[in-house]
Amino acid sequence: MRKTMKNWLLLLLLLSSGAVAQTHNPAVVRFVNTGKMCVAPQPSAGLSDTAVLYIPDAVAVAGNSSILQNGVTAVGGNFYQGASTPAFSLDAAGNFTIGTGKVRFKTDSNPAEKREIAVWNNPNSYYNLNGTDFSRKIHYVAFPNVELATNDTVYVANTFGLDANNLTRPANPAVSGVLYLESNPVGTQVYDASFRVTGTNVTAGAVVVEKYVLPYRNPNKNTAYLFPFASPYINQKAGYFAGNWVRTPVTDANGSTAYPYANQKSSNGDFIAENQYVRGANDLLNAVQPYLLKLQPAGYTYENSGDFQGFTVTGGNDHDLPKFVFDGTPYNIAYTAEQKFTGSNLYSRTPATTGTTLNWLIGNSYTGALSGDSLVRLIEDSGITFSSLVYVYPHGATTYETYDIAQGATLPDIPAMSIFMVRVSNKNMETGKAFTIPATFQVHTDSTSTVNEGDGGPFKISTSTIASLELRLTPAANPFIYDRSRIYLREDANVETDKYDIVKMENPGNQYFTIYTQAGTSHLQNNALPVETVSVPVSVSPARDTMECRLTVSGEVETEKLLLHDTKLNVWTDLLEIPEYVFTTQPADNSERFVLYFKSPTGIDEVSTTAIYGYYSDGIFHLNRLQPADEGSNLKIYNASGILVVETTVTGSPHYQTAVRGAQGVYIARLEGSASVQTFKFVRK
Repeated sequence: MRKTMKNWLLLLLLLSSGAVAQTHNPAVVRFVNTGKMCVAPQPSAGLSDTAVLYIPDAVAVAGNSSILQNGVTAVGGNFYQGASTPAFSLDAAGNFTIGTGKVRFKTDSNPAEKREIAVWNNPNSYYNLNGTDFSRKIHYVAFPNVELATNDTVYVANTFGLDANNLTRPANPAVSGVLYLESNPVGTQVYDASFRVTGTNVTAGAVVVEKYVLPYRNPNKNTAYLFPFASPYINQKAGYFAGNWVRTPVTDANGSTAYPYANQKSSNGDFIAENQYVRGANDLLNAVQPYLLKLQPAGYTYENSGDFQGFTVTGGNDHDLPKFVFDGTPYNIAYTAEQKFTGSNLYSRTPATTGTTLNWLIGNSYTGALSGDSLVRLIEDSGITFSSLVYVYPHGATTYETYDIAQGATLPDIPAMSIFMVRVSNKNMETGKAFTIPATFQVHTDSTSTVNEGDGGPFKISTSTIASLELRLTPAANPFIYDRSRIYLREDANVETDKYDIVKMENPGNQYFTIYTQAGTSHLQNNALPVETVSVPVSVSPARDTMECRLTVSGEVETEKLLLHDTKLNVWTDLLEIPEYVFTTQPADNSERFVLYFKSPTGIDEVSTTAIYGYYSDGIFHLNRLQPADEGSNLKIYNASGILVVETTVTGSPHYQTAVRGAQGVYIARLEGSASVQTFKFVRK
């Protein structure tokens, strides 16, 4: 439907009536290149509904749509976004809708069908058939008000973004429809459906939120990951997290947090203080309050959970859920119509004291991300003297990540349901101005993680910078959990600590690995060194369980060499050829394990970076530094009696692994292929 109008068009369209069940086919009604189409507020005589536009089935928008929604559009099926725009007319800033009307989802669908708001993968869509052109930063749907006049669950796809001024159910007749925000992994990211609400009226119980957490549950019992979390509700019960520890950083009267990891010790010093935990299943989580979930390992169950350190059982042993579903019914706790957080301001506080450093730790309880650019402008223009350091705890990171906005660092968008911290400087003398984060700071970001792989940070290759590198450490089989450190070679940097260095905000009780460099006794997240630097030690603090890790290096470099020396195994890797290294850490390992060379090392007779090396660890035999030509090679493993216990084909490079089962003793591994023939000996203990 294409309309060219000199004035607003009042479109009255009745496509069908009655209660006949409809199929959800998006081809029923399409709006393509609508230009400025106005759905006006007046009802029309003869219509059984007050809607100006009633579509009894699915609807799809495509092309350059711009619908001024001042009336009511009733949709009896799915809503598909295929437009190059947010579909509805936007404000002058191109951000939020200017419509004052309503999109009503009405009638009940076939229970066997999934009712959804999603991308339209159709030849008439703006996107190609697999939706890869879709970016929710640009192509979100800017609904005005939304009404759920249905008993259906309306699903919002995990990679999708939508807006609503308000979201309500009609009072008469009473209905139970919900908007369901999905969360699922895509590649190495976990995407949560992004839902921005700019008003304050959302019917309690009308929004269900998912949070996918499976990749953050470590399979080993001693290494638990701290998952940052902010509740998207104002009355969410803690019982969803039964069986998983819930930490809550305590704040003082000035709103300041002394322990951002909620790890203050008890009076005897052996345990974390009890006030740093949420204990009761019926306790309510506070919106905007940061929480840290210590997730139990995947596969974990309580053998005797009837009396577990004073806790009561909420039901069953299923406490290692891959996905939390916040639907008002955690385990066997009575249903609560949870009220989605929609505050006109996320956070507002005025410094009540001067000359004191204040750590304001904030949870993003919106279901949309917060604009990093807007936060930077707020920090700079608030009239309050802040530290230039902003601390972000994204999902997946083992530590807070620190950004120095004074040195040009781009503050990433703060994901929904994650936490961050700003620091009022002890030089601040202002006590009359407020630091306020409004709802208009919400943005649709393209992922839930603040990690940009390959981002070397604020400094790029230039006449003053010859190396800008990111060192990223992950479990070898799980890229979702990570820590990272950055190294720069700059003309104006010092060997000792300088203005470019950032001290890592570590958790002394951390059970996961961390990676850092050092200046004196300081552990650094970012380390700037002079351009003539030959080498820099790189430390890895190991996890509490034996763990296979992957170290990946990315960024830009204009140095003679980039060699990584594993001093434990005496293995060298040319990172310019293969920018990753797979190794095993053990709890007792010396953290000062690696050295990164930018020039050829002196005093060493020979450095081999090409030979394949193999090693055994924790039931697995590993081959590293394989080339693509080694794929297809035959790997055979024999025990000390010469009996073949493993025969397999190498299917990947530069790393391949295979399980080895059998008695303790000496084993021989032989790799045979067109590119390599090598033999390795190892001991299974």
